[in-house]
Amino acid sequence: MKNSFDIHRFWNLVKWDAMTNKKFYMHMGIGLLVAWAFIFCLNTWIGNSRMELGTDGYLAYLADMVVFMEFVAIMAAASYMFYNMSTKEQRILFLMQPASNLEKYLARLLSLTVGVFIITNISIIAADIIHQLFCLAIGSELRGSVFMHLPGIYEDAYAKPGHFLTLNMTVLHMPWIMEEYTALLFIASIHSFYTFCGSLFRRNAWLLAICSHFVLTFVGAIVVFKVGEWGMFDLIESNPETGIKVLFYTVLAIGTLLTAVLYWLSYRIFTRMQVINNKWFNL
Repeated sequence: MKNSFDIHRFWNLVKWDAMTNKKFYMHMGIGLLVAWAFIFCLNTWIGNSRMELGTDGYLAYLADMVVFMEFVAIMAAASYMFYNMSTKEQRILFLMQPASNLEKYLARLLSLTVGVFIITNISIIAADIIHQLFCLAIGSELRGSVFMHLPGIYEDAYAKPGHFLTLNMTVLHMPWIMEEYTALLFIASIHSFYTFCGSLFRRNAWLLAICSHFVLTFVGAIVVFKVGEWGMFDLIESNPETGIKVLFYTVLAIGTLLTAVLYWLSYRIFTRMQVINNKWFNL
């Protein structure tokens, strides 16, 4: 089937993928539920020092931890791109579905982004309920929802433009929408890397993706440090406003290009999947 896109066929494939891999998503949801319920209850049990923040402050503190863990969960889930094709039988079943390669790739991508996002939020709400029951059981006066204090839900989250990432764009005389784009690009770039690793590595993709991320971050930090030692940032120091703008837009352009390339490469690897494959790499 050629690389065409039909919305009805695509939606049927998404539902089929969700039903076929329901155990994977259920285990993920239960695991996150247990993790968050444990964190909420443990912090409430021993975190009396945090109570001085007040109810809203304390719940916002727990919500900040949730945001970080949810971010990690969604990024790690991207490395499970080929999870539904771990065995020969699974590959035959998935590759024989009446859908184009593009639809199959997008269906997996949707399941591992929007689907995982929905699962994580459901688990947060369930952990929230358990936390409230725990507070009642131990006689704590704490009342309130951690979920309702997540950024974008809590009433103070949108108090000012450019809330998504803390950057002082007024100093650089840049529109606040660039701050939003920078934050979204940061998320998309990491997600594209883990999606690419999930497509590239056949075995232990999540572990190899994390190790690769660590190594590349370490190497990148060394490169930036060396570039600074060689005086490549002298232009910025001589003309800070112009230099920072040029550097900022250059990084955005490179980041956008790399993100698009990583998604494209992951798709190309996805389309090359063979029924017989016992390699470490899906090449």
